[in-house]
Amino acid sequence: MDTQLDELAIEHVLIPLKTKLLRILKARVLSKKKEFCQAYYHGCKTILAYFHFASGGAAPLSLDWDTPPRDVPDMTPEQIAYMRDIKADVLHQDHQLQIIKTSSMYENEMYWTHQMLSQDWKADMPHAGSLLEFTETDFLVA
Repeated sequence: MDTQLDELAIEHVLIPLKTKLLRILKARVLSKKKEFCQAYYHGCKTILAYFHFASGGAAPLSLDWDTPPRDVPDMTPEQIAYMRDIKADVLHQDHQLQIIKTSSMYENEMYWTHQMLSQDWKADMPHAGSLLEFTETDFLVA
């Protein structure tokens, strides 16, 4: 009985609601494309700046997790193993991260995320490519 109720709720309430919400959102975005893009762009930059300020950015990935530093005594062995694995993954994907660094945010879904892992990230890094028909200058003067 629960499964049938779930199916009815999904089919007759949630899916139509999702379709309506996405249609409204698309109309708003397209009607105010430049303002939306500016908000998106500045929002991403703000989140990245906060992340790099609060956590030291990619600094934890530069540590040698095979011999963990003494100033991280609160970390469990599982957390240290996780950091070791993440560092290995990032090093393994370095070539892909370099490609993403020069791509447009619409060409790769990891455009903003890769900047969390960048050792040389700066808040004033220029944007690679155009954002729809806008350039970075359009966002800085708005």
